[in-house]
Amino acid sequence: MAHITKFKLSSMAQMYAHINRDKNTIRRYGNTDIDTSKTHQNYDIHAGTMDTLRKRLENVSHTHRHDLVACCGVCITLPEELRNKSDLIKHGFFQFCTGFLDKKFGEENCVYATVHNDETTPHLHYGFVPVVKKQRKYRSKDKAGQTYTQERVCAKEVVTKEMLQSFHDELQNHISMYMPGLDIKLCSPKELRLKDNKSIEQLKREKYKKEQEEKEATSKAQEIIKQAEEEARKKLSSAEWEIAVKRQQEEHRLGELSRQAYEHELDTKRLLEETEREYERASRKSKELYEQTYVQARQDAYEDHAEEIKALEEENKKLRDYVSDIRKLLVRVWNYVAKFYNKGYATSEEAEDIKSISKTIKEQDSLKKTVSEDTQVEREEPWWSKREIPQKRRSRSR
Repeated sequence: MAHITKFKLSSMAQMYAHINRDKNTIRRYGNTDIDTSKTHQNYDIHAGTMDTLRKRLENVSHTHRHDLVACCGVCITLPEELRNKSDLIKHGFFQFCTGFLDKKFGEENCVYATVHNDETTPHLHYGFVPVVKKQRKYRSKDKAGQTYTQERVCAKEVVTKEMLQSFHDELQNHISMYMPGLDIKLCSPKELRLKDNKSIEQLKREKYKKEQEEKEATSKAQEIIKQAEEEARKKLSSAEWEIAVKRQQEEHRLGELSRQAYEHELDTKRLLEETEREYERASRKSKELYEQTYVQARQDAYEDHAEEIKALEEENKKLRDYVSDIRKLLVRVWNYVAKFYNKGYATSEEAEDIKSISKTIKEQDSLKKTVSEDTQVEREEPWWSKREIPQKRRSRSR
């Protein structure tokens, strides 16, 4: 007849879309029982939207949690006695149900109350914010001893087990008082609903009795089977009995052989896996040993020839210094020669020789940049390598 559902704030938008479906909007609903041609017959007793719910939540205290039960919904179905009555009586029934819910949960907490006539059975959707009112004392000194009423959202304290057990009886009494003479039965009386209920001790005794009966039936069936086997054994001839016994023994032997073969296969597979692991372990150990031996050999060889390497490095340094000094001297000589020939005292053959010497010095510079460690920074070319050497002037004949 009626049931109560809890809704979180995140699911209320979908709930409002179901309740306030627009008759002018063409839409496909998941509920196949909705007849869109009758949607215009739906009406609101208390119209509500998401703004109505948010406004009520702003006026009461509540925790800001993702699992907060922000609304509880009650759905009341039209009883069988009123199915063939006039629309006025049906409307009055839903009005009285709404009045009962407003009185029980607070009219200020109602966020929607809508009647749907476009489904299989007319029913009322009623939603309310589960608010608990408690008297609190002021903490300030100027209001010491005074109290105030605090409104707090708590569905656990509003929708309790006791409330659910007495909800249908209270609704039945309310409808019977305001709509007498129609003999409306919303639900069976509490005594009839609890008539067939059993205690835990009764259920345990019945379960134990049923288990004992099943055990007795099983033992009797085993005895009957045993007696039938004995009678069949007596009826069979001795030769047939021996053949049956041998066949059973042979089947048992084949089964044992199959089991042994399976176990042998498992042992072989396990042995292969262990062998592979041992091989991988030995390979890894051999590789580590090789690396250690190689590093140790390099270190030993370096230690054995350390003195020779040091002597060669010192000799190499002296040679580099010697070459550098010779190069500086050559540059000075070349600058002197270039200045001499710049005055016009060089013949064409001498100019070609000076160009070839300049080219050789450039090649040595590039080779030194790639080989030597001391020439990482690029050096600039001397001024005399870029300048064209003039040839010796010839005297004109007068």
